[in-house]
Amino acid sequence: MKKQLMTLLVICLLSTAFVSGDNVLRKDNDVYTSGSEAVSIAVSETERIVVNAAGTLSGQIKIVTGGDMCTTEYVKRIKTSSEAEAKSYAGLVTVECDRRNGEVVVSLRAPAGAPWSGTNNSVSLLVTLTVPDNSAISIATAYFDIEAFGPFREFNVTESLSQVSVDNVVGSADIKVSNRPLIVRNLVGKLSATNKYGRIKLHNIKTGEETATILNDNGDIQMDGFIGELEVSTSYSEIIAERLTLTGSRNRIKNVSAPITLMFDSLTDGRLRVNNHYGPIHVECKGEVDAAFICKIGEESTINAEGFEMEPTLVYDDRLEFDVGTAKAEVRLTARGDGNIIILGPNR
Repeated sequence: MKKQLMTLLVICLLSTAFVSGDNVLRKDNDVYTSGSEAVSIAVSETERIVVNAAGTLSGQIKIVTGGDMCTTEYVKRIKTSSEAEAKSYAGLVTVECDRRNGEVVVSLRAPAGAPWSGTNNSVSLLVTLTVPDNSAISIATAYFDIEAFGPFREFNVTESLSQVSVDNVVGSADIKVSNRPLIVRNLVGKLSATNKYGRIKLHNIKTGEETATILNDNGDIQMDGFIGELEVSTSYSEIIAERLTLTGSRNRIKNVSAPITLMFDSLTDGRLRVNNHYGPIHVECKGEVDAAFICKIGEESTINAEGFEMEPTLVYDDRLEFDVGTAKAEVRLTARGDGNIIILGPNR
């Protein structure tokens, strides 16, 4: 009798925890989750891994390296007040792995006209993708936050509307987002980072002979640790770059109406042009300097340079040119409107 009561108690507990066939679990009011599932596929060293998602899905994708295969683990998260709908929605979402045109494709699928579209209901996926070291990754998911930890030989994201963060790329990265933060850490190689309204943050970037392209329509750009050549542009937000070492002859930094702050570990190589229409330009050199400075300002602005053993070569009300050392590097600073130019050397 006791054994029968115990069995009945277990059945009752299970029936209260799971909904309609044990396929979704109630987590909170109006929130259900599926159990964890996984799909795997073999991937060669040369194959690219492509991840795409239906526009009716959102969620989070975490990518880690160290696997022998491409393995996708996922949990479905359903927001609805109806238990029956939770089960129905879960059945409409699938995750598939296959091989197309020489690529491994991970597809997060849901109907284009999903029944939760246009309502307060939703279905999201919590995905962990484990791939081999030095994989090439390409992602096309509008509404998924992406967090990736390499090493990757290539990492591309096309037109995401969510946050993207990637760490450890040795090769190339091309990432486009619209209005959420874009973060790149520890990259060696080629970099293209594009945003519209969200912040771009870069940490420890080395481009070698490549030019890093950092473009933002109207969001902050923050850099901490950069060696190489770069093109940086935003419009009405701040540009801050620390621990800079420039190479190459095509370095350009542009803004419209917010401060540009550049802090150099050393300034002994490369050519740099900095333009700001209505905001100030602040340049700070902490280490060795061997450069020619060419500064131009508007009628109501000022130029202040100190902390160098400098040789002025041209002095006007709206223009100052001077050399430090043998002038091996060249820095052109132009602040139109009412933006001031401040240059601080290591001896200040």
